[in-house]
Amino acid sequence: MKYKVWVSIEEIDEENDHYEDLAGPDPLGEFDRLQDAAGFVRSLPGYESCNLSAANIDNVNAYLNAIAKEGS
Repeated sequence: MKYKVWVSIEEIDEENDHYEDLAGPDPLGEFDRLQDAAGFVRSLPGYESCNLSAANIDNVNAYLNAIAKEGS
């Protein structure tokens, strides 16, 4: 199993409910462990932690578990 980190640029206008992908996704790295991928994201310049961040391993695991339950 491998984990890839991607970057994309999205234009967001919440007042008008407009969301548009402008560039990407472009690969930034590939990792053997989820923890390494998340650590890479947290180390990026300008990264700001938040409770919903994909770099939070607990959030990633919760999301994957929810997907698995939907598929069963």
